[in-house]
Amino acid sequence: MAALWAPVAAQQPQSKATLDSSEALFALMAAVNNCGYNDEVGTSAPVRAKVRGEVDAALANNEKAAAVQKDVCSFYRDHQTGDTPRTISAYLSLGILLNDPPKFGTKMPESDLPPDASFVLGIVSPLQRMYEEANLHAIWLKNKPQYDALIARYHEPMREMIKSTDEYLRLQLSGYAGRSYTVYLEPLIGPALANSRNYGNDYYFIVSPSAANLKMKEIRHTYLHFILDPMAYKRGGDMNRIRPLLLSIQNAPVGDDFKRDPTLLVTESLIQAIEARTLPVEKGQENLREEAVAKSESEGLVLTRYFYDQLVRFEKSDQGLDQGYADWLHFLDVDRERKHARSITFSQHAAPEVLQASVLHKETLLTQGEQALIKGDTDAAEQAADKVLEGREEDAARAYFLLARVATMKGDMEGAKSYFYLALDRGTDARTRAWSHIYLGRIFDIQDKREEALKQYNAALADNDSKADTTAAAERGMKTPYAPAVKHPQSQ
Repeated sequence: MAALWAPVAAQQPQSKATLDSSEALFALMAAVNNCGYNDEVGTSAPVRAKVRGEVDAALANNEKAAAVQKDVCSFYRDHQTGDTPRTISAYLSLGILLNDPPKFGTKMPESDLPPDASFVLGIVSPLQRMYEEANLHAIWLKNKPQYDALIARYHEPMREMIKSTDEYLRLQLSGYAGRSYTVYLEPLIGPALANSRNYGNDYYFIVSPSAANLKMKEIRHTYLHFILDPMAYKRGGDMNRIRPLLLSIQNAPVGDDFKRDPTLLVTESLIQAIEARTLPVEKGQENLREEAVAKSESEGLVLTRYFYDQLVRFEKSDQGLDQGYADWLHFLDVDRERKHARSITFSQHAAPEVLQASVLHKETLLTQGEQALIKGDTDAAEQAADKVLEGREEDAARAYFLLARVATMKGDMEGAKSYFYLALDRGTDARTRAWSHIYLGRIFDIQDKREEALKQYNAALADNDSKADTTAAAERGMKTPYAPAVKHPQSQ
């Protein structure tokens, strides 16, 4: 593992980014490679072919390992989407949210996993057996020096990218406690495939190095999200004032999330402006920056010009980003920008957004509360939920769902039931409703009220969440009464 920006010998208490590898991700991708994922093998780093050969050898003449491998590959075949990058993307999403083998437990409750990770969660059980029978740990240890060499090779370019970005924006070193940006090097995926993810306070980028290509532009894009996203989420008043501008982009090709959420529009427009403003160009080619701005706005990111002009002034000032950002939002004239948006001719297509962020995992009060609960800080989780219910700007049903889970962790089953029923009463989201029923079923099982428990598991199935983890949990409850290892159901 290599911490970036701060020198290793004098590392700051909280580094801004980490370049790393993951044995859980390695094992998962080694398995899907063995099951027929062959994209770009010829242009991948040599270690990919080496690992593939060693896995094949470990399975040969080993009946138990071969039998488990069939289960893994059967699951892989049954969960293909017809689009290989999309299929592999789901396994990458799951891989970064798995704890270390051999248990491969999830870093968050199953109910909170993003949909694509939930879709392939069922591979974990056969993967555990394949890991043991084929001794994937030995293959990992044998090849880890090559992973470490790749990390060492790309550490300096990453450090320079972060340093230059921070210097341009005049960023402070502090303010990143509790947040992380991790870049995983995984040569078992094709070099053209790169995944960027945001789950609450945690940002990830997974990339396969090939020659000198580390997709630094995309990595920097995610780093800018890491810097700017929380600044937007803290300025709800400004975002509500900007909201009417969303009416101007309803016919633009940009994704639907941008048409509903002003924080996404603001942040992505600002990132595009930064990228245009810092685009390296030769003298006399400054028009390339203007073209980048025009392209961004034609896709629907209609504040790119505004932020580009603000950055020109920012470069000549002595402001830091915090003050500059506050001023940019404060002085933004919404009516003027709506008029500007009407003058833009939108293109037919938009470039895909680099960062894949689940709406459920944005850094809102609810996300902060859910992250606190995962860490066992029930007081912080409860405070976040209470603030949501006071402010009424976020999903009340999910706030009650969070309070219910806090109550289960405290052993207050009656309080938990009351909150789960409130979540059901206020909620329309199928996932929140289904998991409220599942938790209620588990509580009734603990209280030896099997008939009531069965009603709840049936209701969970009737909510049609359609996610694999939800269906599996409800069906387990139907088949066998819930019996936790502790006195209350704090995990799934």
